[in-house]
Amino acid sequence: MALILGIASAFCLSPGLSAYKTVELSDRMKFSCPRFDSNYKKIQDFLKAADHVMQNFPGFKAAEKNVLCSVSMTNADLKDGYEISVRGGALVIMLADPDIGEFDRNFKVQSAVISSLLLCRFGISPEKNIAKVPGWMVAGFLYRSERKNSSISMPGIITYPAARMLCISMSEPDLWRLLDNPLDFSDGPSYRLYSENCAMLVEALTHLPGDGKDVFTALLKSAVADEKPSDSFRHAVGPVVKKAGFDFPASFDIGEAGKLVEEWYKTFVRNSSVNIFYPGTSGFAVGRLEKIEMISYEAVKSGKEEKTEWKNCGITELGGKWLEMTNPEKAVTCRQRCLSDLSNQLPSMFQKEMNGLIIALKNLKDGGKEDFAAEYGKARKGFLERAFFLKEIEDYLSEGEGKHVSFGTRYSVELKYLEENGDFAGRFWPSLADELEKQQKKSNGNL
Repeated sequence: MALILGIASAFCLSPGLSAYKTVELSDRMKFSCPRFDSNYKKIQDFLKAADHVMQNFPGFKAAEKNVLCSVSMTNADLKDGYEISVRGGALVIMLADPDIGEFDRNFKVQSAVISSLLLCRFGISPEKNIAKVPGWMVAGFLYRSERKNSSISMPGIITYPAARMLCISMSEPDLWRLLDNPLDFSDGPSYRLYSENCAMLVEALTHLPGDGKDVFTALLKSAVADEKPSDSFRHAVGPVVKKAGFDFPASFDIGEAGKLVEEWYKTFVRNSSVNIFYPGTSGFAVGRLEKIEMISYEAVKSGKEEKTEWKNCGITELGGKWLEMTNPEKAVTCRQRCLSDLSNQLPSMFQKEMNGLIIALKNLKDGGKEDFAAEYGKARKGFLERAFFLKEIEDYLSEGEGKHVSFGTRYSVELKYLEENGDFAGRFWPSLADELEKQQKKSNGNL
């Protein structure tokens, strides 16, 4: 009853709201506006998607209901275009009507709505705390909400095209810059890249034990306490990742929590964005293989007082270094896991060679140390031949694209932003205008 009275009182405080039309977006959220035209439909769709994302967030039991929420438009002059409060246990969001036409570009209002819903979902009052929600978390949930209303994904498959491009160019996103340097809509195309990587970070956390609920709670409480995002992330996620024992090349030879978390995130981004549906390129194939083949191992101590020593070797040296390593079986198992991941990230033409590399490592663990280098080397040679063949195909397709795909089509996103905003000022790439001009001349055959 208190919740119903709270929502009712919110409606009574808004001038002219009795004449507004109200729609139930879910059993938790209602939206009131003067009419249902295309502008208000944008807000309605956004709210519905945001509510769905929050309500279906992993880790919550069915009995853990979300806070009731009413969103209504008003002609009142609201600071920043919104007013958010909690009345009678219900979340009340008022949005300034004059700003309605710009809603899809109003980052401040959208982020405030997302932040308030997120805080309430995790049992934290949004009052005086909205601005404290980390920028990466806001961007990540905004992206997830937008994706709910779009068709950028194949049915049943979540795609991350921008992150894939970073990974196949061997330039995985920098976790700490992502956490401490938030972007917004004004940063143009770079915000798309930023928000996509933030969404992947949100998803990565949901794969932690308990679906990441405890980690998110800790991160939000740290944010409310004004802790630096990167510090709180390191403290909250580091111990969980270390205890969970995720397998990746650096998982057992890194003791510092920050480096371990960074490697965990890069591994998740790579495995989530590069797959058999959107496989890696020839350059990615060779680059990843070479990185997996770099071994860092703890050397066996000759005496109790001797300090721990870490050494490096190539993967083909494992047979000869076996007795020098503290835990050679674990090193091999980890590489088998990484090669298995790589196999799922490449075109099917690599499968025979990938199986050969993995089997060679299995035989090494089973005792075939003397023959390992030759067996692995044979499979690796076949792998490089496949990569060379794929490179020829890529070059052929790239040449055809340059001839037949127009400049406007290739750079449609950048050109649209340039048309709407005039330049690439701010934190985005200022020199992109010059680069676009260069590419246009090249496309026209002037270079």
